[in-house]
Amino acid sequence: MINLKRFKDVSILIVGDVMIDRYIIGTVTRISPEAPVPILKATDEYTELGGCGNVVKNLLSIGVNTFSVIGIGEDDPGQEVYNTIGKCMALVTPGSETIQKVRMVTEGRQTQLLRVDYEENAVQMNTNLVHNIAAQLHECYDLIIVSDYGKGMINEELMSFLKGLRTPIIVDPKPIHAPFYNGVFMITPNEKEYEMMFLDTEEPLVKDVHYVLKTAGAEGMYLQDRIKKIQKHIPAEEVEIFNVTGAGDVVVACIAACIGVGLDVLTSAKVANRCANYVITQPGTSSIPTKLFKEIFSEEVARSLL
Repeated sequence: MINLKRFKDVSILIVGDVMIDRYIIGTVTRISPEAPVPILKATDEYTELGGCGNVVKNLLSIGVNTFSVIGIGEDDPGQEVYNTIGKCMALVTPGSETIQKVRMVTEGRQTQLLRVDYEENAVQMNTNLVHNIAAQLHECYDLIIVSDYGKGMINEELMSFLKGLRTPIIVDPKPIHAPFYNGVFMITPNEKEYEMMFLDTEEPLVKDVHYVLKTAGAEGMYLQDRIKKIQKHIPAEEVEIFNVTGAGDVVVACIAACIGVGLDVLTSAKVANRCANYVITQPGTSSIPTKLFKEIFSEEVARSLL
């Protein structure tokens, strides 16, 4: 019998690039007379937490305790992040602005017409900020998630500090920072990121990682135990894909939560795979519903005992 903790007893630290995902929804019935582009008649608008904020949102939906280290600006989007993300350490530097991604989408949310990014003045990690983080992180965590979107929050010095906490680290990686992840517990690259870090170079850019969970779209996932040199294929369910925005965030959140309660890594990956299959059918930056996650979790635990 598996002896599992309760999700409410799990504590996870999330460090990464946070952003606001803003969606402008509308209808298109004609082309602009000013240029050969569609005119979107706006009918609705809403915002979601993006980047590591979407990881937090999924973890909170699952029911685990979270604490986030994020960078925001002294602006309205930054206040929106701070009010929504829960327990956090919000870093603000002079002149910094909150990252925003504005998507214009047709009604039914099946066609994205345009995305506008605001990210030029995002918080950039430096030695002083690392010292501030080190001075204020006093709790013990079951796991650390590093959500690296390459926008400035993650650097080598911060990763060295996090590794020094001697807590398992799961990284949603950016290949340009590959050497920063040496020695972590797990990384979760997509196919392109995996190729850049492991196949397109003479030697792997990331070394001494215990697990690599490669997400491969319609093929599902491949879980590599790089110590035992074993790879397991986890097939995907056939779904009609509308939107892959935030799917990687769901994967890293779900597998971390499952490992945090004591589930083995392979079964945790199977849970994450099924959760990702659900969210890619949903509009916008979606999160896994609590009830559905618990159903998937229970089913996969039962299967693992057969």
